[in-house]
Amino acid sequence: MRPSDMLKERNNEALMVKRIIMRGLKYWPWILSSVLLSLVITFFVNRYSLPVYQIDASIQVKSENSADFPKQLIGMESMQGMMNNTRNEIAILKSYDLVREAVQNIDYEISFYLDEGFRKKEVASLPNVEIIFDDLAFQPLDVLFSVTVVNDSSFRIGMEAEDPVVYQYSKEIRRLLAGDFKLDTIVSEGEWLDLPFARFKLRGKKEMESDQAGYFKFNSLNSQVSEWSHFLVEPLEGTSIINISVKTGNREKGVAFLKSLIDSYLQRGVSRQKRIAVRTIEFIDSQLNELKDSLHISAANIQSSKINRGVLDVDYELEKLKNELGKKEESIALLELEWRYLKYLARYLEKGDSISGLIVPASLEINNKQLQEMLDEVFILSREIKEIESRTLKDTPFLQSRQERFARLKETLKKAVSALIKDNRLKKEEVERETGRLRKELWEMPVNKEFFTHLEKNYEINDALYTMLLTRRSEMEILLASNLPASEIIELPRANRARLVSPDSSGNYKKAIATGLMIPGLILTLIFYFNDKIQSDDELTGITDFPLMGYILESNHSENVIVKNYPNSLVSESFRSFRTNLQFGEWKRSNQHCRTFLVTSGNVGEGKSFISINLAMSLSMTGNKVMLLNFDLRRPKISIYMYGERSEKGVSGFLSGDLTLEQIIQRNKVENLSAIFAGSVPPNPPELMMRRVLMDELFDSLKQEFDYIIVDTPPIGRVADAFLLEKYVDEWLFVIRHNYSRLRNVSRILKDFEQREITKVSLIVNGIKQEKHLFGYSGAYNYGYGYGYGYGNK
Repeated sequence: MRPSDMLKERNNEALMVKRIIMRGLKYWPWILSSVLLSLVITFFVNRYSLPVYQIDASIQVKSENSADFPKQLIGMESMQGMMNNTRNEIAILKSYDLVREAVQNIDYEISFYLDEGFRKKEVASLPNVEIIFDDLAFQPLDVLFSVTVVNDSSFRIGMEAEDPVVYQYSKEIRRLLAGDFKLDTIVSEGEWLDLPFARFKLRGKKEMESDQAGYFKFNSLNSQVSEWSHFLVEPLEGTSIINISVKTGNREKGVAFLKSLIDSYLQRGVSRQKRIAVRTIEFIDSQLNELKDSLHISAANIQSSKINRGVLDVDYELEKLKNELGKKEESIALLELEWRYLKYLARYLEKGDSISGLIVPASLEINNKQLQEMLDEVFILSREIKEIESRTLKDTPFLQSRQERFARLKETLKKAVSALIKDNRLKKEEVERETGRLRKELWEMPVNKEFFTHLEKNYEINDALYTMLLTRRSEMEILLASNLPASEIIELPRANRARLVSPDSSGNYKKAIATGLMIPGLILTLIFYFNDKIQSDDELTGITDFPLMGYILESNHSENVIVKNYPNSLVSESFRSFRTNLQFGEWKRSNQHCRTFLVTSGNVGEGKSFISINLAMSLSMTGNKVMLLNFDLRRPKISIYMYGERSEKGVSGFLSGDLTLEQIIQRNKVENLSAIFAGSVPPNPPELMMRRVLMDELFDSLKQEFDYIIVDTPPIGRVADAFLLEKYVDEWLFVIRHNYSRLRNVSRILKDFEQREITKVSLIVNGIKQEKHLFGYSGAYNYGYGYGYGYGNK
């Protein structure tokens, strides 16, 4: 493609946009009506849409290092280190069980509604009546009951239902009740309404209004859990704070749900720590009971021995030996405590109880790093399995893999415990051998001293163990009494801080304006885009460099001879402007006696014959001798347009040799204007036009006599007859009809002119509507408004 063609293509695109905008402005009433209609519709949408509010709350999830100081003192660091991160806490908040628990703690069973315009708005409760239902009886789900106050002691109840589903709240049972049910009755206040599908009673409130109707319906637990599960939980970036928000039309109910959800979430953590503390205290109590009996026996033995043998003071030289023996016996006590815990752990694992109730060794000051690490891993895996089970309804491959790993880990723990028990016995035996050696040395002392020493040491060992367990129990009771949630409430939900999110009145009005502009704009764009009829001269200048010589207004008359019959009309004025452009424009030739203009168009109906007639008459009015020559031998119309009848004498008779030139010239009917009509329609117009001798004679004779020759030809877009006259004409006048001629067809013909190297072509735009004075072609003829001509049609 040539650069000039590419430039024209780009110009065409820009002109198309400009054309669409300029033409669209003409339809501003429709665009304005569309915008107003959109605004009216939006007004009613905003007015009668149920409002939706967003209620927000936030909590802070404390990190693993934020455990309370008492817990760190008593060895609970590892348990506190298992706190979930923010993502895990979000999963817990969204879990089905937690949402279900939160819904159960609010009044989910009944929803209440009041009439508000054309809609029913959900409210927290009815202002004039309270509903009391029997949870042991079946109630219909999602069936709307109406209730109105009749007087101070009676109500009117109404409902309609087809095949309702009934629900028993106490057992959460659903049933389908076949049949159509209708109810319209009056009941007294406090009277049970017993129906096959419902059982409830009504209690009036103070200052009941008899003309205010209310509505209510029963809800199932599962439906309410599903409805409230759509709340949002999002972490605040860079912090451990979690934002919780819910969207609802009932602000009071939304606030109640969020409070219940947060309370259930916090109590979940408190309950877990409480269970651990209670289990630990129970274990300590069982060990204290055993040690209490041992202490009583030891004390009794010492007392009886003192009576039987007498009591001796411990000598100073025995202190060193006794101290060493005391350390060994303390080691035996610790090994005994460890053995007791390992036996407890072995029995616990054999029972297969939940790991969550297991006591950790750190809480008993049993320092076994290997055992602690294995138990930590078991606790973590058990916690993950529980969280996964709370979020899923059935087994998943991931859950099964976690359960299998847990089973393997538990078996490994059993083996490790068994090995630790054996190791504990070996260590204890070793310490006991050392203790035996020390005791042997002591027995070499006087018998009474060593005997009492042995009894006292056994008592002291049990007493030390008893004291340590009592201390641990006291610490666990303190922990139980001061147990607080790991998370902290940052902001509670409040009804007065709820944000209205729907309907968004301002946003809806903006969308309405955009829609009101977009719909007609899109329709007009499609219409204009696929309509390639020529609308403005910019479209022509975008596809060709040929000059625009004239703009002819559309005639409101049925006649075609406008210049003569209506000389003061705007159409006649536009022809005078066109005539001036031809006479004094860039094509003026002062040294040429006769100028020949060939008038053609791209298609029929574009007004070339109309242009030819009126241009010829306009030129004749200036005193020039003008010849109107009709070479449209296929559909001749000029004789009919001018005189109302077809002339059989004309060009076809001359070219066929039947008539002379003087016989076909029509003279003196209009001053300075002569005409040669087409004559009878020949079977072969191109063959006649190719008779060069007669053609040369015709044009040579006419050019010697006349100042202007106007040649009317067939549409060049249909037939090529006009090209046979190229050598005889000086200039081409190509007629384009406004809002009729196709841009593609005109562009193709003008390019054909360029390819044939026909350069002297001028364009005439015909049929411009006179009311289009604001846009389009108005500037082409406004200049004639001061010439003194009339502006009426006559």
